[in-house]
Amino acid sequence: MSEDIYPRMVYQPFENDRGQVAVRYRVVDNRAAYDALGGGWYPGPDLALNAYDRQQEAIGEAAAHRAYVDRNMSATALLEAAAVEDSTRVHVAEIPEKRKPGRPKKVVA
Repeated sequence: MSEDIYPRMVYQPFENDRGQVAVRYRVVDNRAAYDALGGGWYPGPDLALNAYDRQQEAIGEAAAHRAYVDRNMSATALLEAAAVEDSTRVHVAEIPEKRKPGRPKKVVA
């Protein structure tokens, strides 16, 4: 229980205005540290930077996969994908499928 009285530092990676990767930190008690560690904060600055690198690699792989899949898409599908991409600022790894019209309801006479 004596651990709770000592503060801890937790670190979070981010990209600053100049496009450089930096680390912000927070001093918290142990209970808050356990909560923060699950929400994008890390126990050390090197771990935070490594996590940022892994996240960027995953985004790059998703973009490469999406570019590969786009080669086989029809012109209509490419237009739908462009419309979805234009509606957001973030990378869209997967375009949600449009629902096809269902069967018409049965008319009971």
